[in-house]
Parts: sequence; C-alpha cells; structure tokens
Amino acid sequence: VFEPVPLFREALRLGVTLNPGFAARVELYGNVVYDTPGNYTLRVPLPGGMHKKKLGMTGMNGARGILKSDYNAKAATVSAGAVRIDDVLRGRDVCLLKADVEGYEPQVMQTAQTLLATREVPNLQLELSRTRKDAEQTCAAVKMLSRLSSLGYEFRQVPNQLVDAELPPPDSWQQAAGPWARLPSFPTAATAAAAAAGGERRPKMQLAYDIDFATHSTNLVARRRSTPLGAASLPW
Repeated sequence: VFEPVPLFREALRLGVTLNPGFAARVELYGNVVYDTPGNYTLRVPLPGGMHKKKLGMTGMNGARGILKSDYNAKAATVSAGAVRIDDVLRGRDVCLLKADVEGYEPQVMQTAQTLLATREVPNLQLELSRTRKDAEQTCAAVKMLSRLSSLGYEFRQVPNQLVDAELPPPDSWQQAAGPWARLPSFPTAATAAAAAAGGERRPKMQLAYDIDFATHSTNLVARRRSTPLGAASLPW
C-alpha cells in the first residue's frame, strides 16, 4: 500500500491492528508513486463550513511542476518522496493492482510497465475521472487504457447504481449472475462496433472515454485474458 498522507496512513495502520491476521501480508509505504524521482507536495482537503470532508487530494506539485491543482479548495500540504512500482515489486507477481489517486492513475501505471508486461497481474482496479480541462491528462488516460487493452485486459465499468443495488435473495445465489457478468463492458458493445466500423476517426478507447463514462468519476475493473506476457512493446 502506498499512502503519502500521514492521517490516512494511520487509519490504514489502525485497520491492520484491528485485523492482526493481515499484518504479515501488509507492507505500507509513505510515498507517492510517480515515474520521476523527487519530493512532491500534495494538497489534502480540509473540512470547511457545511462541506463534507473528502479523503483525497486537491493538488500535487513536484519537480515537473503542477500535476493536478484545485487551489479553490481549503487544504493542507504534505510532502513525500516518489517511488516506482517496478522498483518496489521487482520480480513479484501481483493478484490485484489498484490505483485510486485522484486523477493521476496514468502516471502510476506508467511506473508499472515492466511488472504488467512480464509478471502475472491478473486483475486491475482503476478509478478514473474526466479531465476535459486538461488535454494532456485526458490523452494520458486514453493511452493507458489502450496499452492495458493491448496487454490483454478486458474492462468492465462499476456504476454506483449497481454497487448500491440490492443483493440477490439468499436462496438464489447459485442461480444469480456473477459480479463480473453483471457489470457493463467498457467500451460498450455499441462503442466497440462504432470504432470497428471504420467511419469513426477516434480510436476505441478514446470513444469509450468520451461516450461510455456513466458519471464524472467511475471505477473500472479489468481481468487479463490469456495473452502472452511481454506481448506489448515497451516503453509506453
């Protein structure tokens, strides 16, 4: 687990303390994940007025300048050094790789290129937010999705209404569709068909990013098909 914000890190430690059976399986790092070495300053939201407190960040600044910024939000600052997933997890397989980093998921996945191309990483979970005001980040997100697709990952979207839906009755679990089967595909079948028809200039993942997002921010889950490791070219 990579968590640079001390308050959130302590919450994670409390969870491990309350569940000691997981202690041996948890490695907690107080770093940001980024491809460029250096120290980075994060702006962490603070509660203000009648607004709810958000567990996230409003901005991240580093050696390459501002990566994300919302200076209208009331926030405190936290500094942390950067690490790369490929360096920390060198030579290890990963059952599930999850990135929920308030908009800079492409930069996180950039640090895991070798892991994804050469090791077993059967499952992914990504939270993506629309970044229409930042063309560079939008391009990075689409490029990330395209590369992951080329590595054999099949995506499904997890809309809030499905997460909040009632579970099947206890006596119908065996007949109920599994979680994966209930999730809408990403891209949807209609979007994939439009991209394959040849009349659309935008590539498939660009179309999916533009059309298929159900909300401003969405969770994507992915599982890997039987694609040979190392099938996609490096670097991204």
